[in-house]
Amino acid sequence: MIIPYFKSSEISYKLDTVNYITTVTLSLSLFYLVRYYFEKHKFKSKTKYIISTISSLTFGIYLFHSFINYKLYNLGFVQVMFDFCPYIGIIVLEILTFLCAGIITFVLRKIKFIRNFL
Repeated sequence: MIIPYFKSSEISYKLDTVNYITTVTLSLSLFYLVRYYFEKHKFKSKTKYIISTISSLTFGIYLFHSFINYKLYNLGFVQVMFDFCPYIGIIVLEILTFLCAGIITFVLRKIKFIRNFL
């Protein structure tokens, strides 16, 4: 949905909206797969710390992801990746968005006043 919006400023409802059963099915499948995996395996304390840190950042990542997507897409190398292969481009864009928004949220959570909101 993000790429057609950036190119034409029109919202596209193809396979990335919750109105389609395919999206709901994929989301539920991923949820149950992760839940099953984490119930069956024991993790080290460092892995548990990383997972709990990421889970505490999810709301901030949700808040900042649209802004980060917009800024990253306007960078030249991301546009080149989309022109070369849109599938690789969207994967790289999503990973970079997650990392950037996570880092921003992590830093902002260090500020006492903002920590209460994120």
